[in-house]
Amino acid sequence: MSFGYDPWGNRLQQNVTAGVAGTSQLNVDSRNRITGAPVNCTAADAYCYDAAGDLLNDGFHQYTYDAESRIQQVDGGAATYTYDADGQRVHKTAASGSTDYVYFGGSIIAEKNVSNGNWTDYVFVAGKRLARSESMDRQLHITGTACSTCSGQYQTFELLDANGAPALYGHVVQSGDQMYVRQYVQAGITAGIGVCLTNGNCAGSYSLSDQDGISMMRDSSTSWHYRRVDLSAMIGQTIQYAYVIALPTTTSGTWHGWFEDMALAGADGTVYPVYTQEASIPVSTWGYGQSNVAYTFDAVSSPDVKANTYYYHGDQIGSARLLTSSGGWPVWQGTFLPFGEEYNPQISSNHYKFSGMEHDAESGLENYGARQYGSKLGRFIGPDEPFIDQHKSNPQSWNLYSYGRNNPIKNIDPSGNACVTADRGKTYHNDNSGGESCEDFEKNKSAHPYVVEGNADPQSTLLQGVFHSPDAQATWKNSAGAGNFLASVLTFHWLAPKPPDCPPPMECMIGVAFPTGIGAEEEFGTLGFQRPAATDPKLQKIINKLYQDTDTVPGGTAGAVRHENATGQMLSKAGHRQDALDTARELSNYLKSHPGISTHDQNLAKHLIQDLLNSVIGKP
Repeated sequence: MSFGYDPWGNRLQQNVTAGVAGTSQLNVDSRNRITGAPVNCTAADAYCYDAAGDLLNDGFHQYTYDAESRIQQVDGGAATYTYDADGQRVHKTAASGSTDYVYFGGSIIAEKNVSNGNWTDYVFVAGKRLARSESMDRQLHITGTACSTCSGQYQTFELLDANGAPALYGHVVQSGDQMYVRQYVQAGITAGIGVCLTNGNCAGSYSLSDQDGISMMRDSSTSWHYRRVDLSAMIGQTIQYAYVIALPTTTSGTWHGWFEDMALAGADGTVYPVYTQEASIPVSTWGYGQSNVAYTFDAVSSPDVKANTYYYHGDQIGSARLLTSSGGWPVWQGTFLPFGEEYNPQISSNHYKFSGMEHDAESGLENYGARQYGSKLGRFIGPDEPFIDQHKSNPQSWNLYSYGRNNPIKNIDPSGNACVTADRGKTYHNDNSGGESCEDFEKNKSAHPYVVEGNADPQSTLLQGVFHSPDAQATWKNSAGAGNFLASVLTFHWLAPKPPDCPPPMECMIGVAFPTGIGAEEEFGTLGFQRPAATDPKLQKIINKLYQDTDTVPGGTAGAVRHENATGQMLSKAGHRQDALDTARELSNYLKSHPGISTHDQNLAKHLIQDLLNSVIGKP
């Protein structure tokens, strides 16, 4: 996939070549608003904005706003929202039902389904959503009446996926694939799960049993049974559909069965949910010898808190990537494109997805509190409040619709008000406290030295390398003529959570040699090739001497020595070799006479000494 942008950070293109996701092509005006609506447009026109700059129609749905630019209605009342005095959304009514929200510390800690009284509680640890627990159990309930004279009777319930296709259709069984379910039946019948294959065979043609040795399709447990079935006997075969099945006898009478948390976990780590507590899914049923056949999706009050608890597994920006059941198996897997659009969406009862925000199925938007975000568009549908997160040093910050400075795999916007850098596992709150603003992160790039390792191939026309830190990895390169490369290590200054001790493999090397004659200083000047900062003024004075007459080659005296070694051209009358040796000796004496300095300064001085000596003996 690929993206295209304009200079103001508007994402104009998204190209997706595989899977289920959108491809977009947008144009914007001088106010960074999407164009395409006619003059004097209305909410019926795609990409029409109101006077406040709120998008009335995103090409998918129509929106009505209140005086505070908060969405009140979707599609003329198909969904409605209510807010409290703090601007928090406290009630939602949609086709799926009505929901009340309870907040604590700016986070939603509970939801009440007004329609059936079900409460969903959310557990947070260090500001991150860890689990959800529900007061009601949602179950696929199957029932029918057996024939008293029919032998070989059965009833099959074929399950469909989020796109209306047969569940698990097209999956090629691999060694180690497992199917999971929890189920129980009323006494008098056996029931279970199964799959049919494109070769014409179904589960009954294979000897498939669960971990307790019970046949995949013939479980008579009358209490919840947590089951795992290995499908390896079907290796290489393609699944056509998945189903649950009841196998009554002539004496069964009216029978019942209940199923939950049904999923296939592939040996490659891919998860395929089949039924995992959704309010409903499409079902097709057929059989022999049964009457009064029915299926329902019951919400049953349950005292079993463990059974109704599910666990979130997130990524570096807080997106929910996996949901596991109380049985310990995965029941949903979330895959997102960089700007949050869900790739190949799966059925799920989970609605907290990209960056941990609530995804509204009725609109396709994510609720970020102050504003709504359109992951299909890669932008907010309403503008940011001016002068809150705008900075004269960064023109893109003045695009009031962009998300996370267009770096969505690193930056987040917990409140819809400001960009925050989401690395180093920090805790973020809805007021953005606890995080570091994207602007501050950029300003502080030169706060502490980290390492860039590169490949300086004299025959190459590119100086290339990769920046390594505990927090991120980014590539860099510089165009240059062949033969202009003088070193393989550059010093890159980047923000650290605290002054780094520079343990291996991270070495705070200061000496830098640069391509010559190509304006390298200007091109890389913004990357922070500055003299390193020490906390002790005495050490800083020595460091300042290293840089006082080497401004033409970044990297201080060590960089100058490497330049002179490589080119044979002295940057001063006497050259810098002796300066390097003298300064290394001075730094060594400094360390001996100042044993109480900070760990940061100790390591900085040691690495300066090593780098100076390396430059003298010709090491990069």
